Amino acid sequence: MITKSTYLKPIPLIQPVDISISFQSFTLPTGVTGLPGAANLTTETRYESHVTVSGGLNGRFSGSIYPDNMNIKGRLLNGTYDVFLGFHKPGQPKTGDLKVRTNGFRAVLVVNAGRSLRVNSLSPHKHTSDGIHIHNGYNHWHVSHPMSEGCLIIAPKDWSSFISMFLNAFPNISEWASGSSRIGRWIGKVTVRSTLYNDFAPRNDGLMA
Repeated sequence: MITKSTYLKPIPLIQPVDISISFQSFTLPTGVTGLPGAANLTTETRYESHVTVSGGLNGRFSGSIYPDNMNIKGRLLNGTYDVFLGFHKPGQPKTGDLKVRTNGFRAVLVVNAGRSLRVNSLSPHKHTSDGIHIHNGYNHWHVSHPMSEGCLIIAPKDWSSFISMFLNAFPNISEWASGSSRIGRWIGKVTVRSTLYNDFAPRNDGLMA
C-alpha cells in the first residue's frame, strides 16, 4: 500500500497539454460488495491503486478503480482513455466553484467526456457505464451513500493535493466548463491497469474483476 503522497508544484504547461494519469491496481480492495473482504471497511485497504500523474504535472497518490458494489456496478476495463476537466453532480459552473471540495457540486476530472465505456461487473447485465469521473473517495462509506458507482476515486488523504494540481494549472472557468455544460477541455489520458486479471479472457470462477 502507498503510505505517503507526493505533491509537486505544477510546472507551467506548454500547449498542447498532454497530461498522463495512471491507476495501477496490484491487489483487490477491501470494503467492496461482491469481492473478498467486503466486510472490512478499512480506509487504508479500500484504496488499492497506485496513482501517478506526469506530463507537466507530477504527483503520486492512492486511489481505487473499483465501485462500492461489484454485484451491481462495474469497474472500468483495462485501457487508456481521454480525460477532460469538469464538474461532479448537477449544477451551474462558475468561477467560485474552482476550489477544493469533497462533497456535492465540485471540480473533478471526467473520463471520455462522460460517454459510455465498457466495464467489468459481477452482474451479467452490466456491461457499460457512463458519467465516469475521477473524484475523491471517503474515509467512511455505506450502501445508502456510495462513494463510487463506477468512478475512479482518489483516497481522501490525497484528494486536496491531487485536484489542486489541476485547479492551479487551469485557473479559468472556461477551461472547466463550456456554457451550461459541466465538461471542459481535454487535458490528456488516463490509463487503468489491473494486474490481477485479464479483462478480455473468459473466466470460470465467477470473479469478473
